[in-house]
Amino acid sequence: MFEAFRYSNLSLLKKVLWPYILLLLTLAMAISFGSSILLQGRLIDSTQKRLEHVQKQAYEDFKVLEQLLSSNTIKAAKQKITSPEELNSELGPCAHHMQVIIASNDNPELSGQLLAQLKQARARESVYVSAINDGETGISLVAAQWLEKNRYLIIKHPLGHEYLDKLSKRYESNFYLLNQQGELLIANTDATEHAPLISKTELNQMRSGEQLLRVTEGREPQLISYSPLPLGHDGSFLLGSAQSLSEIEALLINHRLYLLAIIGLSLLLCTTLFRSLLIRLFNPLEALMKTYEIVKSGNYKTRINIEENNHSQLVKLCIACNQLLDLLNEKDQKIEETSKQLVKMEDLKSHNQHLRKNNLELENRVINLKEQNQELSALFKVTQTMVSSLDQQLLYERILQTLKETLKCTVCVLYVFQPGSDTLRAVKVQGLFGVDVKAITVELGQELAGEAALNQKLGYLPDLSLSNNKPKYVNEIISEGSLLSVPLTVQNRLIGVVNLHQDGCNSFSTTSQQIAQAIANQASIAIENARLYEKTKTLSATDELTGLSNRRQFQEYLLRELAQARRHHNSFSILMIDIDHFKLYNDHHGHLKGDIVLKKVASLLLQNTRGVDLVARFGGEEFVMLLPKSNKPNSLSVAEKLRMCVEKEYFSGAEKSQPGQRLTISIGISHFPGDSSDIYDLMNLADNALYEAKKQGRNKCISWEKDLIADNPAASDKKAET
Repeated sequence: MFEAFRYSNLSLLKKVLWPYILLLLTLAMAISFGSSILLQGRLIDSTQKRLEHVQKQAYEDFKVLEQLLSSNTIKAAKQKITSPEELNSELGPCAHHMQVIIASNDNPELSGQLLAQLKQARARESVYVSAINDGETGISLVAAQWLEKNRYLIIKHPLGHEYLDKLSKRYESNFYLLNQQGELLIANTDATEHAPLISKTELNQMRSGEQLLRVTEGREPQLISYSPLPLGHDGSFLLGSAQSLSEIEALLINHRLYLLAIIGLSLLLCTTLFRSLLIRLFNPLEALMKTYEIVKSGNYKTRINIEENNHSQLVKLCIACNQLLDLLNEKDQKIEETSKQLVKMEDLKSHNQHLRKNNLELENRVINLKEQNQELSALFKVTQTMVSSLDQQLLYERILQTLKETLKCTVCVLYVFQPGSDTLRAVKVQGLFGVDVKAITVELGQELAGEAALNQKLGYLPDLSLSNNKPKYVNEIISEGSLLSVPLTVQNRLIGVVNLHQDGCNSFSTTSQQIAQAIANQASIAIENARLYEKTKTLSATDELTGLSNRRQFQEYLLRELAQARRHHNSFSILMIDIDHFKLYNDHHGHLKGDIVLKKVASLLLQNTRGVDLVARFGGEEFVMLLPKSNKPNSLSVAEKLRMCVEKEYFSGAEKSQPGQRLTISIGISHFPGDSSDIYDLMNLADNALYEAKKQGRNKCISWEKDLIADNPAASDKKAET
């Protein structure tokens, strides 16, 4: 039903007329509301100025009242007036609103606030003015003056509803008296029951001396002004005065109605004149449209009737249309012939397009096959490259290099997973510069890499700029391009994750993702093989029980240290360590607890040596230690420190099985090059020194000396054998 009112369905006359009417209405509304806003602003400014004047006059009235109380009190004190009646006669007409009291400070009828004011007056020995709330008369302005001994002159003037009613009647405004917290204390009778609440910010503004103006909302809006009102020596209040804005609203409504009436009459007159002008102007167009409808039905012989003595542009347009109709008859036959030729050309064009489409599909298939062939060749090379190395760092480098070259990646990050933790740690990065690789970590389930590791499924973000899950590499965040996170797994066990970045969006095709996963599968197997190799290599050089180096690794390290010491003219020491009476402990407590003792002693030796020192298990309850760049006194000091650490340590059951109720060790020491330059001889000498420590009662540290041969026959025999 609204189809007829759409602008596109209107006649040309109405299409021109309606915008004109809407323009006039818009201008009329703008003028109406603009003038109303200006008038409203002027009226409010006028009300504001009047309110400021009223506020100032009311403030002066309060200060005049304060001055009147102070001056009358001083005057009465100087004249030594002794009775309230005598002072009332002196006050004259003012005495009607004031209460005069002559009292002593021990009068029980006086309130606590009034007594405090009397103390102030006595201390100052002059008049003291203050605003107090005595409960009976409400808030009053009180002036107090000490007369003699404990007698005081008190003049009170109430500041209740009556006083504010006087101000309201005099200035035709409402008044409010508030405390410093913005709470209403008194208002005149005709005022609203409660003044509007004042915020803390507004209170701070008024405390600094600024005046506050605000307009209240409601059935009767008001303009309220607040300003600070100091009363007396210690009183501080807020004085509020209000003017009603109802008359302004009524005046604005009348003004708007008057403007709308004038605008309506003007609009009617202008629309009527403009419509008559448009009708005369568009008559040729009406004739043109009628002719168009006839020609549209197929009658090309119809012509437009031209109005005489009318030379407007629309008439010229009608003449041109008649000429076009003449040409149509001539070209109609030519169009039919041309249309037949066009049909044949369209058929040929469609056939050519079909052939081009088939050619493009074939070319794309050829390109895809070439890409797959290249990627499969790369995968074969990757497999050969990765299985040819068991060094983990070299293997990590080759994996990332292969992925980067094969998939044209800009950034590659390889994470590895350690069983028993919830963290992936980066071990190799390509494409990032100035980033600490060891500081790059990802928790399982976080970022795309953590999700791929947790689910053991490939993750892909085609456009990082649209994702909230952007990867963070320490302080560098990559927020553009594509990200592919590929998990590395072997038999459903997580090995790690590799993050692959490309600058463009949607850069990883389905084929690229498959190739990346295939390379990752091969990389997982290669990393697992390298780990097994490293583990086997480590186990072959490590004591299984204590975790220390075994005898074979110690001898290899000792040979390297000997060569280095000879080359750089350095020294080193060898310590042979044996647990005293360890067989007694094993026989009494069993071999399981004996193993615990061996582990604990090994831990103490590691904790109390330098990082460059090497501690190894020599066999059974014997340990051997290499101290590089150490002389005889230093090595003896180290040995003594180790002996004391073991002696002080508590070992479960030692008090029952060990002599002296403690587990102890004995240490023999030999030194290069002072004692010998042959490593096997050095180890034998350290063992002889250990034998001497056992002979001297155990729990000793003995450094090899030549005179030990004469004292120790067993040592002499061993020396001869070597």
